[in-house]
Amino acid sequence: MLIAGVFAASCGELRRVGPGYSERPGTPGPTATPRSLIDIARAGSVRVGFNTGGTGTSLVRYTGTTFTGVNWLIAQEIGRDLGVAVDPVSFSSQSKVLDGGSASLWDIAFIPVDATQPRVVFSNPYLIFDWAYLVPGPSPVRRSADADRTGYRIAVHAETRLDEYLSRSLKFAKVVQTSGGPISVDMVNRGDAEVVGASVSSMSDLLAMLPGGRVLDDPVLRDPWGIAAVKGQTDVQTFVTSWVEQAKATGFLKDVIERSGLRGVTVAPSGP
Repeated sequence: MLIAGVFAASCGELRRVGPGYSERPGTPGPTATPRSLIDIARAGSVRVGFNTGGTGTSLVRYTGTTFTGVNWLIAQEIGRDLGVAVDPVSFSSQSKVLDGGSASLWDIAFIPVDATQPRVVFSNPYLIFDWAYLVPGPSPVRRSADADRTGYRIAVHAETRLDEYLSRSLKFAKVVQTSGGPISVDMVNRGDAEVVGASVSSMSDLLAMLPGGRVLDDPVLRDPWGIAAVKGQTDVQTFVTSWVEQAKATGFLKDVIERSGLRGVTVAPSGP
């Protein structure tokens, strides 16, 4: 894929290096201010921030030596179009990704779109990431709205987008924070919760832990993901927005998502 109107890109092999500034929020990166596209070109690499713990781990995984997943493949394609190497930077949570942007540890990052964030700006959404409920077979809950009832406890991985969303939106049910999907299912099996909230992409594994369980058909949250740039990186934001729209138009994003085999992940509609 070629993105016109930025600068000439020369294709080459991408470096696959380990995260050079992982988990050091507040520590200055190679530059004290956000880098422009010209700075990135001169450096010969684009630093890409990933959340490899918790939310979105089905979109990118880091084994300690290599990265895999949809977001990694997208980052590689962006690097090819810019004609630079991809320098991945791994963080354990979205909040730490944001801290890393403030410390100039990355040039772009893959995170859920949140227009209220004061520190970053986003491209148009490039994919939609679905969250849903898992319930035991005999549960009277048939639709997502049915789970918001007095006395119900919804077990959710703490500090995920679903946790944040439910903590704001539920009127009657209670959010019970856990350390991950398997622990959430254990709570339902023990009778300590009535519903599990998790990403649709993780449901196959979780269903195996809850015999007879059902995944509700209607997602409780449809989460748009965008490519973030640090506020002030106007040319970088313009580039990634143009890139995302062309990646939709050419079918690149659709192909990458389909090849991943992930459920509950779809290409975002064209435009903002």
